[in-house]
Amino acid sequence: MATLAVAATATAAHADQRRGGMTGGGMAGAGPATSERFTGTGVGFTLAGHLGWLAAATDGRFGAEAQLIGNQTWYGGRAHVDGVLLGALRAYPIPRLAITFGLGVTAAENETDSFVAGGAAFAASVAIELKRWRRSALSVQLLGYGGRFDDGDAGHLIIGVGIDAFGLSTPPR
Repeated sequence: MATLAVAATATAAHADQRRGGMTGGGMAGAGPATSERFTGTGVGFTLAGHLGWLAAATDGRFGAEAQLIGNQTWYGGRAHVDGVLLGALRAYPIPRLAITFGLGVTAAENETDSFVAGGAAFAASVAIELKRWRRSALSVQLLGYGGRFDDGDAGHLIIGVGIDAFGLSTPPR
């Protein structure tokens, strides 16, 4: 019985190692999009990446990061591309749940590949880690982001799969 208790404790310690230091990752997903420029709802495909730092003093539960999000959306035969660059705060209120909020800038172009507009952007995400390895984690994510342009607002709701890498600034143990 004691052997099982020690093995379970060792497994739990290995599975939820501290995350302090540099972190990075990416996500791919899809979901609905709305735009005041186009009528109706579109469907978009998103790629996103982040690079940041989780504070070791908080046991890796809080940090800041830069995020880059790109999306290709189709509104009834019309294509729209937008990109968002954000400064964001990330928190882990419980060990395998990450919540992120960010503000930044956005730019977009339409099907003619010409620049349409730039504006302010916001984003929020929730990620649940499905599988954790020594220095990385696989997660399912819900990402909502949008931008405010001169000709109206645009918004996206994305469900995706992501990978995060932890401890990029420390040597592996």
